[in-house]
Amino acid sequence: METTSSFRVTEFATARAHELALLREQVKCLGGRKQVFQSLPWHLRRRTMSHQSRRLPRKWKIKTQDIDNRPSIGKNKCRKYRRKAKYLRENLKKRLTRQDRLETHLWFAKRFHRKQYFGYQVPWCSVDRKERSAYRAMRDRVVVYDASLVDWVLVEDKQSNILEGLEKVVREKEKPILREPLFLLGKAVLHTFLQGDDDHPTETSIVQVLLAPRNVSNDDDICKALVCTQFLGYHQVRESVIRSMFGNTARTKPLMMNRFHAIGPKSLTMIRRCFQWIQEDWKNVQDNAVDDATTPLYILRCWIPQGFHMGFPHFCASSRIETSPPSLDWLEDMEKWTASSSISNVAKTDIHLTVILIPRALVTSSGKSVGKWDILVPSGFGSSFLHAARHMGAQVVGWKEYRRIFFECEKLHFPEDFPQSFLYKDAATMNTFENLQQFVKKPPAKRGTNLLPFSVFPTLWNQLGKTPSELVSVWNAVKNLLLQMVEQGSLDNGLTFMQQLKTHSYWSDNVLWTNTSLTNTDEKSLVPVFIQLIGKGCSSIGAPLFVPGEQDIPMFRKTKNLQLSKGQERKLVGYVTQASYSFANGCFCGIGYISSVYQPREKWNSVIIPRTTKCTDFIPAKCRQLKSNLIFDF
Repeated sequence: METTSSFRVTEFATARAHELALLREQVKCLGGRKQVFQSLPWHLRRRTMSHQSRRLPRKWKIKTQDIDNRPSIGKNKCRKYRRKAKYLRENLKKRLTRQDRLETHLWFAKRFHRKQYFGYQVPWCSVDRKERSAYRAMRDRVVVYDASLVDWVLVEDKQSNILEGLEKVVREKEKPILREPLFLLGKAVLHTFLQGDDDHPTETSIVQVLLAPRNVSNDDDICKALVCTQFLGYHQVRESVIRSMFGNTARTKPLMMNRFHAIGPKSLTMIRRCFQWIQEDWKNVQDNAVDDATTPLYILRCWIPQGFHMGFPHFCASSRIETSPPSLDWLEDMEKWTASSSISNVAKTDIHLTVILIPRALVTSSGKSVGKWDILVPSGFGSSFLHAARHMGAQVVGWKEYRRIFFECEKLHFPEDFPQSFLYKDAATMNTFENLQQFVKKPPAKRGTNLLPFSVFPTLWNQLGKTPSELVSVWNAVKNLLLQMVEQGSLDNGLTFMQQLKTHSYWSDNVLWTNTSLTNTDEKSLVPVFIQLIGKGCSSIGAPLFVPGEQDIPMFRKTKNLQLSKGQERKLVGYVTQASYSFANGCFCGIGYISSVYQPREKWNSVIIPRTTKCTDFIPAKCRQLKSNLIFDF
């Protein structure tokens, strides 16, 4: 075989030039999927369908189009698309318009634990466990609580019809009115439903109405009233309550507003710094503060310039109290901001905002006055106010901390949880057994726990100064309600009577309900309790029931029909669900759910141990009665 060590350049270049020309054409071509010099071998190729799992064949795409011949576009999973400002803004609006969250939910989300309450996620407690600091802040400075879980309804009708509806509600069931409400221009009227005589008044419910009539002289003019009702779990109750008050002729419109409670000796100072009042207006408000059932309503006009960062550190640039006779402008402002809420904390244009301030009376049993203000902020500015309040030295508390603070303030009942007037009777008893877990809460009745006992039965609240004979009618109503629940529950849900009774009262789990079975549901199983106070001290609604022990013999020397054996230990039987007291007579009248508990060779006699200096270790220090003109906190 001949081998040559030379070749002709022209022949080699001609053959390679053809290949280079084909390669140049393939490189310049950008559209083709098949390229000779860039395609993989067949055994290394993969089907495209595996990389596009949701791709439809071409013949099916026409069938999936909409009626308007628009292709259906799904959600883009690309992170770059999801982090766009437009998409984030739309997602924020969707989350803010949810029905199970407050407006300030995002502000509380990273700072507080949340808890379900009537389907809403409310802030429960702070994540950094600042309960003790909350007590100190309430005593020395100020605490802020978001109380926006209420229903606001704007009622528009003739002034005479609105006044007639309000008077009809107040005079319901021909109840005597001890404090006649005043329907004044620009006043916050706190309607208190009262029953009882002059010596022992009993407050049963409260409704907050902000009335702003157009013309005082002419009752036929159209006026508006902003009514605040308690939230009962579903908004249909709100409509029924308003219709029962004002009838079907009045025009109603629900509003979204932020309501905050500012409690503490420095509450007015915090509000002044937060809204940057003019010093003259602040002094006038401080001098003219009135503690009465009909409290003044201060309309604060806030000015926020363009580019102002709300809440860092102030809520607005300046504000002034409206000194002229108030008109309907503030109600129209509330409607405007309800329709278009503000999202950003930075003002894009000049904003003229209206904030409502309502002073409330709060006095402890020691006679110390604690400042309390209701602050109504338009929709969209709740988070900005919380930011500004924290910068001004206030501490924001949750639902749990707010309750415990009021235990420290010697307050035991919370009417926003369990409304009890005749207005809400039908709504509260509707589907009572089905919604038992929502309407009735049962914290453990043990000392040292986070949840302290409080009254749960709406119809048994504040039976102050009642004798056993006067409590018979109230007791019969509650007893019939319990027996009715037993009949309904035995067929459907299968809960025993003891379980239902245990849910409605706060007895100790380790003593009374361990090995007890009650099958008889007649009148003898539910009895009222009349207990004599022994010693000096202050009793309460949440007072515990004890079986006395050996250490209690010196306290019961003068007591008849009480035999104490040596070596017997004191045992906690439970807590009185509802009680009333009279210091003049020295007696303790209460309603308890007691079954006959027989022990071997002896019978237990339940005796109340009142709060004394010797028994402070056994009765919670937070169970005391609040002496206040405005008992209910609504």
